[in-house]
Amino acid sequence: MTTEFPTDDLTRYYHLIKILDKLVEKIDLEFKNNLRWYLFSLRLSRKLLFHCKSFCLHSADMLFDEDIQMEKENAYVDVSGLFSNLRFQMDCYSTLHHIFFDDVDWETKRLRFDLWRYDSFVERINLNIGNENDFNQLEELKGNIEINHYFKSLEAEKQKVIFDHSKHFSNWKFFTSRLTKKDSRVKWTELFQNTGINIIEMNKAYGFLSMYVHSNFFSVGHLTEMNKSEANQARVFAITFSSFIICFAIDDLISKFIPGKDFLKQMNKKDYEIIKSFIIISREPEKNKNFI
Repeated sequence: MTTEFPTDDLTRYYHLIKILDKLVEKIDLEFKNNLRWYLFSLRLSRKLLFHCKSFCLHSADMLFDEDIQMEKENAYVDVSGLFSNLRFQMDCYSTLHHIFFDDVDWETKRLRFDLWRYDSFVERINLNIGNENDFNQLEELKGNIEINHYFKSLEAEKQKVIFDHSKHFSNWKFFTSRLTKKDSRVKWTELFQNTGINIIEMNKAYGFLSMYVHSNFFSVGHLTEMNKSEANQARVFAITFSSFIICFAIDDLISKFIPGKDFLKQMNKKDYEIIKSFIIISREPEKNKNFI
C-alpha cells in the first residue's frame, strides 16, 4: 500500500511563497529607487524566494509526479537535491536574520552588513578574480567600518579580531559576546539557531540534512533503497521545514517595515492562522513578533 500523495502540503507551501513574494513586492514598491543599505534585505529575501521556487519546480513537482511514478515501487527521487536546497534556504535566511533582523542596535547591524560586503571582496581578491573596483570598494568599506560608532566603541583587540582574515572565516558572523581570539568563530548552526528556531526542530534537521548534502554512508544506502512511501515522507519533511523558514521571513519583514505592518492588517484570517500555526510550532516565543 503506497502513501497518499500529500497535495495539501504542497498547496499550502505554494500559498506561503506567494504571501512572501507579495510582501517583498509591497515593501519594494514603497521604497522604489531608495538606496539605503537596509533595503538590501529585500534582495536577500528574493534570493530566499528563488530557492523556494526552485525547490518547488525541481523537487516538489517533477520528481513527485504520481502519473510518472505510479508503477514504480522504487521511485527515483533526488532527496540529496531536495535537502541541499533546504540547506540553501536555511543559510540564506540565517544571513538575512543575522544582518537585518537580529535583536541588536542599528549600528551593530550596519557593521555586520559592511563586514559581509567586505568579506566578499576579500574572498574575490584571494581567489584572484578581483578587479580594480573590488580593491576600491574594499578601501571604501574599510573606511565605513572604522567610523562605525559600535566599532569605535570596541577595544583595540576586538577591532583587530573583526579585521582578522588570517583564519579564513567570515567576520560578519560575529556576536558581541564572542569577540575574542579564542571564541570569535560562529558556526552556521549557531547562526540558524539564533533565528529563534525551536532547538528540537533544529537538532532534528541540521545534522540529518548534512548526512545527505555530504553523502554520509547511511544516506547513500537510504537513497538507493528508498521506496515511494519513504520518498513522500522525505518530501513532507522538507516542505514543512521550508514552510517554517518562509513564515519566519514573513514575520521579520512585517516587524521592520511600515508597509509590512499594513500588509499584516490587510491579511485575511486564514493566511494569518496558517503562518501562526507554523511559527508557534517552530519558533521560540521571544522571537515571534506578529503571530502570537
